[in-house]
Amino acid sequence: MPPRRTLARAIPPIVVGFAIALVPTPEGLSNAAWSYFALFVTVMLAIITEPVPAPVVGLAGVVGAAMLGLVQPTPALSINWALGGFSNPLAWLIFSTVVLASGYEKTALGRRIALRLIRRLGRRTLGIGYAIALTDLALAPFTPSNTARSAGTIYPVIRNIPGLFDPSPETQPRRIGAYLMYTALAATCVTSSMFPTAIAGNLLAVAIVADTLHVDIGWREWVIGFAPVGLVLLLLTRWRSTASIRPPSPTRPTRPSGRRRSCARWDP
Repeated sequence: MPPRRTLARAIPPIVVGFAIALVPTPEGLSNAAWSYFALFVTVMLAIITEPVPAPVVGLAGVVGAAMLGLVQPTPALSINWALGGFSNPLAWLIFSTVVLASGYEKTALGRRIALRLIRRLGRRTLGIGYAIALTDLALAPFTPSNTARSAGTIYPVIRNIPGLFDPSPETQPRRIGAYLMYTALAATCVTSSMFPTAIAGNLLAVAIVADTLHVDIGWREWVIGFAPVGLVLLLLTRWRSTASIRPPSPTRPTRPSGRRRSCARWDP
């Protein structure tokens, strides 16, 4: 990003933060608490304007609060507060799943899984829909972002599938594409709830429940508890997609070699 654009995005959060900090402290709040609120607003606005990546903004906010002593009165306690989040096992669980997800992307493993399933189940349009749902289900436990699964892995595969069908009134590749896109969207909504590591928000919910209700929900308990409902929802998703869009069901693409070339290109 050009330096001028970065500066233009950084100025508004800083100005707003300083303006809040210069306002007299409301009654009932300490000066440190009001300054912390000003820093919080600055961080939130910087995440929106994004002069630098959001993780850098968040880390800068934590470091700034610790250095200014806005949370704890002594430097030692401030350092402990700033580093306290890294002692949370859920943070390291998210980190490990992000590492696995990056490995999926670098090695194209997720894409190979999708292409293999499509090659096995793609003789009919409904089979391709099942392949998409199964691919999302296979990647969900290790990818804590439905955006990474859908947009980063599945979409690049399915966007080329309608082109394998010759445009004709019988095949209707546009309706096939709409069916596949809707199936992918609905499937990722279901799989995001089936595993605590499917999206980062699930882990946050687990932490909130543990802190407020003192109930620990493990990975296995979450999966076993939601699996009966999740599997039924996956089946209903395919049925709902078919009932809504009514895609044609040709027995096979008229250019099946495209799938084989894609599989071969991503094979090790």
